Amino acid sequence: MQPATMKALVYDKSTMPWDTTRGFERREVIRPCLDPDDPADADRVIVKIIYSGFCGSDRGIWNRVAFKGMIF
Repeated sequence: MQPATMKALVYDKSTMPWDTTRGFERREVIRPCLDPDDPADADRVIVKIIYSGFCGSDRGIWNRVAFKGMIF
């Protein structure tokens, strides 16, 4: 059985003002799950990430020099 939570890197706009913070925070979050009996989950998937990377635009977000108006 998998644990109910997992660690994730997050940017929370409500607690991390764009102009005075940098990067992401490592937080414990609820592990996503799908319910086979829920019709809303019928077209959803959970992807297990094996490898990941950063592109140039990620650096702009990390340093808060780009994309300010595009972060929701």
